[in-house]
Amino acid sequence: MDGGVCDELLEEVLRRLPSSSSAADVSLVSKRWLRLYLSSRTTLSLRLSPDNWTPHSLSSFLSHFPNLSYLSVTINGRDRVSSFPDHILLSFASSRPKPTVASSCPKPTRLCLHPEPVSHFPLLSLSTSFPHLTSLDIALYRPFNFHWLLFFHSLKNLNVSFLYGFEPVDTACEGNYDGELKLETLNVFRIRRGDHGLNWLWKSCKTLKKLQLKCCGGIGDDTSGSSFVNCLKDLQEVELIHCGPTIRDEILLKLVDNCASLSSLLVHDRYAGTIGLRQFITHSCCNLRKLDLCTLHDLLTETCLLAVGEKFRGLLSLRLHGFSSITDEGLKTMMLAMSNELEELALVNCNSGPGLLTTLGQKFQNLRKLD
Repeated sequence: MDGGVCDELLEEVLRRLPSSSSAADVSLVSKRWLRLYLSSRTTLSLRLSPDNWTPHSLSSFLSHFPNLSYLSVTINGRDRVSSFPDHILLSFASSRPKPTVASSCPKPTRLCLHPEPVSHFPLLSLSTSFPHLTSLDIALYRPFNFHWLLFFHSLKNLNVSFLYGFEPVDTACEGNYDGELKLETLNVFRIRRGDHGLNWLWKSCKTLKKLQLKCCGGIGDDTSGSSFVNCLKDLQEVELIHCGPTIRDEILLKLVDNCASLSSLLVHDRYAGTIGLRQFITHSCCNLRKLDLCTLHDLLTETCLLAVGEKFRGLLSLRLHGFSSITDEGLKTMMLAMSNELEELALVNCNSGPGLLTTLGQKFQNLRKLD
């Protein structure tokens, strides 16, 4: 049977096996099965440290996965070799007599390297090694310099975390780097108010469809506000997760004035403050299809929630979590004010008293998901 099945067919069979339970068995059948099984893998997650890996051994290892499209690398051993993440990126572009991932493997389209930060120069090398990269998840040190993004011509999704604790002596220089990034999704973790280097990023992101800010206390230094507006024009999704009330209100007010295409808004916060959200609900001209609000403190009064039902009548998904001060009668009134197009509804830790489910069943004939 083994000799009668061609490589392509056997590889397709192996691709359909559950990788976690079948890898050890497949690798013991024969060298051919092992080679074809590794060739069939499209995703790979590794946990590396300077104690158990070298950059050259990583390159040689990855050469056995020619169809790899997603690579996730978690770094250990930060205290001993802080430059280890840089060495990993540089190994992808290294030129060696033996096959390397750069020379013998198709270019992965998604790369995740965490939690240790990388420097700018290895990122420039990465743009040559993985020219077809569409998604990148990395951590960076301050100060920020994003000009290396211009060399990732296929990049659509960027997840970037900014780390505290170590700041190089040199400050980031804005320079005269003209260019427009093709990013469609930008997820940013831990911006501090006054951070330098973000001005150029906001100015260059004119095609963003989704923006997520998590644990952010600002959007940059004093010059970043006007640049930030540039990336709002065509936004369709915004997520604000555990950001301070000041920056949350600032962004929501900018959305009111500069974003009419927004279809999805998520605000998860543990801080009080309602000015920005009230203004958004009252004055926004966008046609929201999804609204997700979660808080440890009530962000909205009952009057504002009623305005949600009346203003955003095209909602397909509504998720409210933690609005315990809103009365059951207020929830019913809001539901009755909304359009009957709603397909998803979540009321978690809200006062959903007797009769609410009956109201929902009579009103929302298109409801498909209820929490």
